[in-house]
Amino acid sequence: MKKNLVIVNHLFLPAHIYSYKFFFFKKKFFIYFVDLAFINYPHYKNYSNYFNKKFGSKYYCIQKLSDWNSLKKKFNSRNTIFWRIFSPFNFVSFKISLDISKFKSFKTYDDGYVIDIKKKNLITLKNFFKPVYIKLIINFFRVFVWNKKIFLFKILEKFFLKKKYFFFRVNHWDYNNYIIWKKKKIFLKKKKNYCIFIENTSPFFEGDYALLKYKRYDAKKNYYYSINNFFDQIEKKLNIKVLILPHPKSRHSRKLKYYKNRNIIKYNKMEVLNNCKFIMHRGSTAFAYSCIFNKPSIILITQDILDKNDIEQISYLKAFSRETGEKIINISHKIEKKTFLQNFKINKRKYREYKKKLVFFKNKTNDSLILDYINKQL
Repeated sequence: MKKNLVIVNHLFLPAHIYSYKFFFFKKKFFIYFVDLAFINYPHYKNYSNYFNKKFGSKYYCIQKLSDWNSLKKKFNSRNTIFWRIFSPFNFVSFKISLDISKFKSFKTYDDGYVIDIKKKNLITLKNFFKPVYIKLIINFFRVFVWNKKIFLFKILEKFFLKKKYFFFRVNHWDYNNYIIWKKKKIFLKKKKNYCIFIENTSPFFEGDYALLKYKRYDAKKNYYYSINNFFDQIEKKLNIKVLILPHPKSRHSRKLKYYKNRNIIKYNKMEVLNNCKFIMHRGSTAFAYSCIFNKPSIILITQDILDKNDIEQISYLKAFSRETGEKIINISHKIEKKTFLQNFKINKRKYREYKKKLVFFKNKTNDSLILDYINKQL
């Protein structure tokens, strides 16, 4: 008889079905999705029809503690295991974490930002009274202390959890896709003359920024002009094509006017990445692909971010640059071929360290690692 696998996340989107490869677990378990997004974000779109009908699993949105109290009665500790993909961010989610601890449970690393931004150089006595830094401090305090309270509840968990969850490390999900692709042995023999831009959702698609109501400083009109002008220069001066690898939350057709009808990569993603000349991104965790395929890579920044002095975004990109050895390029500047090509020298040591810390764990698919663990527990 099938056991219950209850997956609790701070936010569920249809794209998670494929990124986390949930369909592998569906073969052996009754899957329950418990979405906590509505606790903090009541304006969030309800995807119950997608999960219930298209994926064929039970989906529950938790808005208040009574919703959870009713739901937890469906499960018993003998045939249920909980997969946590969240850290408690308020008292409701903290109570949920306490209840989960009464069951067998495990937690995987969050697949979010992978750079630990160190603000010690920003918050100095010299900078403290500057308006822009005061704004940064207030935003940091509001978002991470008052709004989410993650730090506080992580500490509380240590004292009040009845049974501590198992913290389960897996490969970066992009590396997981690479393992699956490698087993299929589908390789394009002929290398083609192109590079790849790995896009973010914003500013064309608001994505998580609309959900979290975060302000973005990239104006659509300015960004549209700058990014395409930048790509035009690359294609002309380097005699190379620019292909677009869309963000999973973007909604693109094969070609789209946003990028002046440049090709959007929909299929054979791994083969295309394997054969590209270099990769461009805007601070994306998909930098993992640069490490996996050992490709030169650069970080792009917009003039809007610099003009508006978006300290949080600037500091994040600088931290990403320090961690990976990549250069940050302003897309509003003109390209000089010789100077531009100098940005593509790979720092092998930093690539190797990044891959070891944040990309590679074991040369085995994540679903196999997790299933092996669950089978032992149940």
